[in-house]
Amino acid sequence: MRLQHNGICETCQQPYNNRKKKRFCSWKCRQDVTALHKLNEMMGNIPADGSCMEWPLGKRGGYGRVTVLGVRRTVTHVAFEMACGPIPDGMFVCHKCDNPPCFRPDHLFLGTKLDNARDREAKGRNRPPKGESNPNAKLTECQVREIRRLREAGRTLKSLAAQFGVTFCVIHVIVKRRGWAHVV
Repeated sequence: MRLQHNGICETCQQPYNNRKKKRFCSWKCRQDVTALHKLNEMMGNIPADGSCMEWPLGKRGGYGRVTVLGVRRTVTHVAFEMACGPIPDGMFVCHKCDNPPCFRPDHLFLGTKLDNARDREAKGRNRPPKGESNPNAKLTECQVREIRRLREAGRTLKSLAAQFGVTFCVIHVIVKRRGWAHVV
């Protein structure tokens, strides 16, 4: 027996067997419409105090996500398009507030990749922490000085790596001053 498609999903526009007179082909499509309705509702109630409007539902990498006509998109893009119209090719939606879940239209602006990089640089968010302040640091500045002193005294890179519990490559980068260059 052949399956008959007698319904069109309101979210993804795909045909499906609608025996129970439902509006959606799956639970996922139902959730997507709920998220889109939430966005519409929140866009109609923008706070007067100028505070960020953070997306309360699904997020990826800090950015809110919503499905529109079967395509997963960031909430910032959808909100910007609702408020200002389509996003031109090659343009990015950037945040004035530097808050990824925020989708308040007046906190968003269009810019190129270069504009976004310059904005990031101007706000001091471009540089990873140096030395011991980096949460991934395995060594202290005192140990880096000791590694350089021992290498000048003739110790091999391999023996230094074993002594300090790091790889040969890490020792090489420290000795050549390609890493930890700020330590004298």
